[in-house]
Amino acid sequence: HLTNNRLSSIPSETFVGSPNLHSLFLGYNQLTSLHSDSFAGLTSLRELDLRHNKISEIPTGVFAPLMFLRKLHLSHNEVKSISSVLFQGLNRLEMLSLSGNSISTIHEGTFENLTSLQGLFLSWNKLTVLEDRTFCNLHSLLNLNLKDNEIVRIDPGAFTCLNRLESLNLERNRFGELDKPRLIFENLTKLHHMD
Repeated sequence: HLTNNRLSSIPSETFVGSPNLHSLFLGYNQLTSLHSDSFAGLTSLRELDLRHNKISEIPTGVFAPLMFLRKLHLSHNEVKSISSVLFQGLNRLEMLSLSGNSISTIHEGTFENLTSLQGLFLSWNKLTVLEDRTFCNLHSLLNLNLKDNEIVRIDPGAFTCLNRLESLNLERNRFGELDKPRLIFENLTKLHHMD
């Protein structure tokens, strides 16, 4: 555990000699950025916790060595945007938390490789629009939390691919009326809980 220290950076290839490390906890530090090879060598890592730092940009390829990663905590940072290829190769990821950042847009394809993802947490961001196909290929997703954003519009195909979704939280957003609400929610046949 490297939690609750005053770490401000992770130098390149810091963990190259730790191929058997399964969990890395770097939360509650002062990290402002990551290098593209900050996590090189962590080929067995299952959980990476970077929550409660000051990370504003995440370089493309930084998570590429983490092909066995199951949980990724990036909540409560200062991330404003995510590259559409940031999560490539993380097809075993089951939980992704991006809550408490300043993300305003999710580009089509951002989550398309996360075919094992069961929980996606995007609460307390600055999202304004959920476009068609935003969450496509998330066929395993069970829990989607979008509360406390600034969502004013949900396109009819935004949730089309989420036919296993059981819980959807949209509370405290800014949409007054939903355009074509039946089309927005029609494929959510397994939904048990909605706020």
